[in-house]
Amino acid sequence: MDPIPHNFYYDPSRQGDGRGVWNWYSGNPYQNGSYLVLLNAQGVMYYDCGKGSLSMTLNLPTDATTMDRQWGLRAGDDYVLFDISGTTFQAKTSSTRSLQTGSSTIAWDSAWTVADTTFMIVWEAGLATFYVNGIKRAQISDVSVPYGPLSPYVFTDGNDLFMIKSVVGQALQTLV
Repeated sequence: MDPIPHNFYYDPSRQGDGRGVWNWYSGNPYQNGSYLVLLNAQGVMYYDCGKGSLSMTLNLPTDATTMDRQWGLRAGDDYVLFDISGTTFQAKTSSTRSLQTGSSTIAWDSAWTVADTTFMIVWEAGLATFYVNGIKRAQISDVSVPYGPLSPYVFTDGNDLFMIKSVVGQALQTLV
């Protein structure tokens, strides 16, 4: 089967808490105005995709680098995502096919704190490029970049407001 490119747009002000869009493993996300608010939550969107770009506009709290958080694309132990662990902010990849992981540390910019910030991943064969507000911040190009399919994913262990403003997939491929 040939891959078919597709696009999607999730906006909490239009689609609410996304119960038909997200599969929540934990937490009880809720809509607050134009945001989906996560507290101690983990979930994936009901989209299986491979290659393309994923943008998430988030509003992270003042202590964004003191909680564990992840967002991007994931399926089990395969992932291409942004990761905050303690005070370290990284771009990360993992492929169970190659049994390899990759990472690149990104310096946290205080302008991203308590502000709508767009985090984008451009995922290609053997290459993942990570952008924040349109500026390239990291790139991983090795066997740790998984083949797919992966789904949009979020995780936070924080008790503060981790808020999603939108999730946009562009030219993501799906096999039909």
